[in-house]
Amino acid sequence: MKVADVLEEMRSLLHTRGDLLRRIERAKAEATACGALLTEAPRGTGTQSRVERAGLELADLTRELAQVEEELTVYRRKVAPLIERMPVGTARVLMRLRYVDWNSVAEVADRAGYSRQNAYRALRSAENGVTSGDATT
Repeated sequence: MKVADVLEEMRSLLHTRGDLLRRIERAKAEATACGALLTEAPRGTGTQSRVERAGLELADLTRELAQVEEELTVYRRKVAPLIERMPVGTARVLMRLRYVDWNSVAEVADRAGYSRQNAYRALRSAENGVTSGDATT
């Protein structure tokens, strides 16, 4: 598999991971809110089924997140050595934050002191540097 293909797959998986993390937070908030209602609600109000649904959704999302992170781990093992061979500098730091540490682009931008748009540009440039020889992993 070419490096460019690995990075493209990782971008997709990282996007999915971010979406799953947001959905998990919402499911936790829903379960917490339902749990509070459950302690105050009279029996037979349907609140218990809402708590059960929230719990099942949370379990499904957590399983899906584990699968995505497992795939990301496989790809990380492929790209980490390439990133470590990059010259010391901003491009290497950005690539490490994104593809080894699994930070979102917004987090990469914050940590590097860039706007999100500039972080996207810098990451694309760094990716092009890694894939210029486009060896297979």
